Amino acid sequence: MSLEGFYRTDTDRPLQQGDIILAPIGRLAAPDAPVPGRWRGLDQDRHRFGFNWEPELRPVDALVGFAPAMLLTHDCHLDKEMLDRYHDLRSAGMPKAQAQAAAEADPDLDRFVVVAPLLPLPAFRAAPEAISSQRVIGLFGVPALPGTAPASAADLTFRVTIDRNSIVTRVAVLGEDARTALRYALARVDALRTPVVGFQLEAAVGKRIRAVRRVEDNPLLVELELSDGSVLRLVQQPPPVAQTGPRRSTAPGRR
Repeated sequence: MSLEGFYRTDTDRPLQQGDIILAPIGRLAAPDAPVPGRWRGLDQDRHRFGFNWEPELRPVDALVGFAPAMLLTHDCHLDKEMLDRYHDLRSAGMPKAQAQAAAEADPDLDRFVVVAPLLPLPAFRAAPEAISSQRVIGLFGVPALPGTAPASAADLTFRVTIDRNSIVTRVAVLGEDARTALRYALARVDALRTPVVGFQLEAAVGKRIRAVRRVEDNPLLVELELSDGSVLRLVQQPPPVAQTGPRRSTAPGRR
C-alpha cells in the first residue's frame, strides 16, 4: 500500500478507527516484574498499589506514560451512546440540530476507547520488511509520516482502555484501504490466527473457479472450488453497519 493510500489529507473529521493519536498508555504488572524490551520506553512513571486489608491480594504496579497510539475501537462504538441520547431527545420533540448539540455536549457518553501503542520498527525482533508488509501476526505496520514520525507498528498485543477525553491530539488519519487492513490485522490476531491467506490466493491464480458455496455452519465463510479439485475457503467481510443518526462533529483535541 502506498504512502498516499495509507493516510488521508483531510484530518479535520470526527474520531474514527485507525486514527493515530497522542494518548496515555498503561498496564498493570506484578511488582518489579521484568519489562519486555520493546515496551520500556513507554514506562514514564510507575506506582505501586497495595491491598493490605486483604492478605491474599498481592500488590500491583501501574506503569504509565504518553505515547503515539492507534485507535482500535470500531466506528460504530465511538458514537453509540451519543446516538442513543440523540434519538431519545428527538423522540421527546427536540429539533435535530439542538438534539445533536445536546448529545455531543455530554462528556460522559462514549468515553472509553481502546488503543495500542505505536513502536519504532527496530523495537521488534521481526524483520522490518515483514512488519511493513503486514505479515507479522500481532503487529500492524505503519509507514513513516513525513516530518512527523518514522516507520512504526501498532503493537496489537498491548491494548489499553483509555478515556477519550485524555487524548492530547490526533497526529494522522488512515485512508479506507489502510483501515480495512487494520480490521483484518485485528481479526487475524484475535480469531483467524493465520498469515497464509495471501499464499493460498497466489496458489489459486490461473485456476478456474468451478463452484462457489457458503459454509452452512458459518455464514462468514465462502468456499471456492477450483478447477483442480482443491477448495479455497475465504472469510467474507461483514456488511458495514449503517449509521442511524449523526456522527460527532468535532475532531479530537478540539473542545
